[in-house]
Amino acid sequence: MVTEIEDELSQVNAGIKSNGYTIKTNDKTYGASTIAAFGVVLAKSSSNPTIKRFWWGIRVYMRNKTAVNKEIAEFKNGQAIAEFGSLVSPPVGVTLSVYFSNIADHLTNMRDAHPHSKLYMDINRFGAYKIKTY
Repeated sequence: MVTEIEDELSQVNAGIKSNGYTIKTNDKTYGASTIAAFGVVLAKSSSNPTIKRFWWGIRVYMRNKTAVNKEIAEFKNGQAIAEFGSLVSPPVGVTLSVYFSNIADHLTNMRDAHPHSKLYMDINRFGAYKIKTY
């Protein structure tokens, strides 16, 4: 298992280096934090979801209900695209559609259960995700 982890870290580090990034020592992220939908440099007061990239995957911060709603809309849009893609490749399209739908539903449930909390979502390199408050 240690060898597998070391191999994964080597691949991630090679990708980071080949893109000209360096890992920031203060928070262990790399690259610029971005607004999730448009890839624009983060404005801290923004009501858009923002992304930080880590070696293990990404973390999406949603600082208010507007940001959560925008992220839900992104996943519902991804679901619609995947459903359309199922015409070309049914197994892949259906699988992605269900995946995006599950994330959108989970975000909706978290938003409704914690209306005054900020949310973050971690998505690892294998597609597993978790949504928590902060």
